[in-house]
Amino acid sequence: SWQLARDEREEILDAVRDRAVGGVLFISGDRHLAEVVRWPAERVGYPLWDVTSSPLANSSFAGGAKVTNPDREFI
Repeated sequence: SWQLARDEREEILDAVRDRAVGGVLFISGDRHLAEVVRWPAERVGYPLWDVTSSPLANSSFAGGAKVTNPDREFI
């Protein structure tokens, strides 16, 4: 989770911005919830997408849709 790696997330975003890396897409998994998040463009100059896949071997978190995430595009 980015919540547990905030410093690392900032380092990655700084590198994307400072090196003018375009077209970054984050892909992650195993959160027991599938969702697509669109981060605002202010951080690196263009919107960043974060696609999280639910695990194939476990069920999804039933209350996941109720977890607030203002950047979530869809589940």
